[in-house]
Amino acid sequence: MEPLRIEFGVAEAGWLPVRVITLESAVDFEVSDVPNDFLAELAQALAAFVAAGEGVAIHHEEPAGVRWTLRTRRGLGELRLRRFTNLDAAIDDVGPSRVVCSARMPASALARALLRDLRALVRERARCLPEGEWPYDPPGAQLDAIAAALDADRGRGDM
Repeated sequence: MEPLRIEFGVAEAGWLPVRVITLESAVDFEVSDVPNDFLAELAQALAAFVAAGEGVAIHHEEPAGVRWTLRTRRGLGELRLRRFTNLDAAIDDVGPSRVVCSARMPASALARALLRDLRALVRERARCLPEGEWPYDPPGAQLDAIAAALDADRGRGDM
């Protein structure tokens, strides 16, 4: 089994089913497309993680918010998903929260796993979703740039 897999379902009426599977657990979400485009934010978080070792994306579940944190800790990459009672708390990273899923592995393996699964979503979106359905503007070019950065770092050790 892979240490991390993220499965994106087919968006319907502004909600995208997402399943995060790690070696220890699996968790399902219904991600809203408002007030932010989570997939674009997740691609930006991945780019920041590859470039600087840390990135954050937030998804909205109405009323809850889930904060996706990517960071390098003690030489390993870590993905931690924390559910907050509301979206503002998740954005501001304040108040009570609960870790609903986490994974640790070499930073480059974490980045490549997330990149693989986001690219699969972009390919699927291009193949079968009608124009105007969410994700509205999949981050394909940004994912290509992330892949190029990972390939450039491949020979220099783990990110």
